[in-house]
Amino acid sequence: MRKIICFVTVLAILAFSLTSCIDIKEKVKINKKGDGTYTMLVDWTQLQELMESIQGMGDSDEAPPNITRSMMDQQEEGPFSELVEAAEGVAGISNAKQVIDTVAHQIGISFDFDNVDALNEFLMQLDPATMSQEPIFVYKDAMFQHLKISPFVLTLMGSLSQSMSEDEEEESDGEGAAMAGMLMNSANYHFSFESSKKIRGFSNKKVKQVDKKNLELVMPFRDIMTQEGEPKPKAKVMNAIQL
Repeated sequence: MRKIICFVTVLAILAFSLTSCIDIKEKVKINKKGDGTYTMLVDWTQLQELMESIQGMGDSDEAPPNITRSMMDQQEEGPFSELVEAAEGVAGISNAKQVIDTVAHQIGISFDFDNVDALNEFLMQLDPATMSQEPIFVYKDAMFQHLKISPFVLTLMGSLSQSMSEDEEEESDGEGAAMAGMLMNSANYHFSFESSKKIRGFSNKKVKQVDKKNLELVMPFRDIMTQEGEPKPKAKVMNAIQL
């Protein structure tokens, strides 16, 4: 599994080399019986829109390159192929696949899980150091709890944050540092929760209720990671959701 972590780190650095206008989107969908679907996406819609805006200011009639399509053209397999392979060997995990959307400008991974224990086991295997710690998610007695950000996502965020910090150090003038800070703030973590049941209540006041069955939390990387790429101890995502 260590090679997977190294691979994800390389992916994060590659993503930052494009831009830090990136959203990392994590979603858990829970069905009545406790099974569900997990999705993690890297979304660079902001960058694509920025490129299109810049292109529109010039004299050229050519459309800017599609970032996702360009990335896929440079690789024999998608960037999450190793994770899909790893998921195939985990009990309770099925239908693992890469998500490659050249229209929505997203790449990622999606899979189904039989229960939350299976979901935790796979996500925690991506970093063996987390195996003895508390689970990421708990689902019991019509209560779903999101206790922490998965190590898989933190690896991506940590690499991005560290890369942003290095770029800021290279820019000695105030304007360069300000730009690096702005880019850091434009990178966001999203966590979405969808239930087949009506959501009766939730504990985290930073969470937005989208509708009766959907919640979303959005936090900038700067609130979660240090410039050295380490998780901030006071960054709280914990949420107890009553179904």
